[in-house]
Amino acid sequence: MKRWIYSLAATVCFAANAMAQVEYDGTPDTVLESAAADCSGFQQGQFSVGEKAVQRFALGDDEATFIDALHFSCTSAASMWGGTGGTTLWVVVDNTVYRFLARGWQLVDTQSVPVLLLRIHPSECGAGLKSCYRAYAWDEGFSTVR
Repeated sequence: MKRWIYSLAATVCFAANAMAQVEYDGTPDTVLESAAADCSGFQQGQFSVGEKAVQRFALGDDEATFIDALHFSCTSAASMWGGTGGTTLWVVVDNTVYRFLARGWQLVDTQSVPVLLLRIHPSECGAGLKSCYRAYAWDEGFSTVR
């Protein structure tokens, strides 16, 4: 039974990261409004946004807004936007919203293209690893670096 539970947990973690790059139309305001609505919809929680939750960066010639749910809080839910797999990170570029699940992130400025480096759950890289990363290069959209 324990093996089944561990297998299910690993599958859920893998599926969450496999679907992490989801694109939809929206703006930084629609992302924040949706998060606030999720919070208030759960036992009438009060939503707040920390000062590091919304940051703007250049992605080459594009302006991007990074919205990190690690800096959100909801009075009625401790983990509405994440868990052991990480928290939600939205990147909004030209009204396209990219969504990732990460335990941490950093934007790396290379000489050719900007790279979004995500620290993800170790189950994504194999058993026993303590750190696991996925890199996405920006070139008019995110693509996985190989």
